[in-house]
Amino acid sequence: MDINKIITDSLDKSLKEVASGKFDNHANGFEGQDAMLINYINILLTTYHKELKKELAKHDIEI
Repeated sequence: MDINKIITDSLDKSLKEVASGKFDNHANGFEGQDAMLINYINILLTTYHKELKKELAKHDIEI
């Protein structure tokens, strides 16, 4: 499992969501920064979990 790829892919996806205007309603300030950070963390954890399941499935382990 390539952790660097997981981090890079998650960051790319998060940045695309920011660029597409997903956080426009949070304009400026800490609330917007918090929302973007939480969004990135959610994407990162989801991506990691998906890749971990693939790796474990290779050894007949299902989570």
